Amino acid sequence: MDIQHLISAASEAMLTDGHIMPMAHIELKSNDAAQKDINVIMALDLFSDSQSIPVQSGMIARVGWEECKKYPGHTPIAAGIYAEAWRITEPASDEQKMRPKLNPRRQETIIVETWCVEGPKTESYRLLVIRDHKKRVVDIGPAEGPKSTISMIFASFLQGIHDAQRPDEETIGRMERAISKRVAHLSPRQRQELRDFAKSEGIPEDMLDDLIG
Repeated sequence: MDIQHLISAASEAMLTDGHIMPMAHIELKSNDAAQKDINVIMALDLFSDSQSIPVQSGMIARVGWEECKKYPGHTPIAAGIYAEAWRITEPASDEQKMRPKLNPRRQETIIVETWCVEGPKTESYRLLVIRDHKKRVVDIGPAEGPKSTISMIFASFLQGIHDAQRPDEETIGRMERAISKRVAHLSPRQRQELRDFAKSEGIPEDMLDDLIG
């Protein structure tokens, strides 16, 4: 997957349409020479600025997992996304880091990121977005990168893709152990704060009882 081609396609689409439609792509190679390889292209119309970054990460991880589960007998060999993000250049509170829209000095950017089993494993670039008074995209800044790290959003997408290659029991068990380990060290006040935050993100009470107690 050529990330420069993805950058060009994302820029052209945004300047033509005047808005941003996040997209994701997965390439799946058949384990059987008699079967065709599969390319999956998805519009990521599941995000909103009211969601925190951890919640968005969980949502896109599930998307990666579900898409790969649709194609048994196929192995993911490449993936990519471009999506809207916010950049904060000044020190921010923990709440603003989880919800960058709350920071009045945020800058709107586009993340363009790819993963491949060969060559550079991951690549990541950022593009500054410029809008007019009607909020239409009128210009895209030059690509900044490659960055040394990928976003939490893309890392979660890749985690979902890789988890789809493992037995469900293994994936669910690992996630439950990780949550239990983190929650075990929280004070009662911190647990309540976590519950309140999770409830504000729409997580059901019965699930919170199982995960947080």
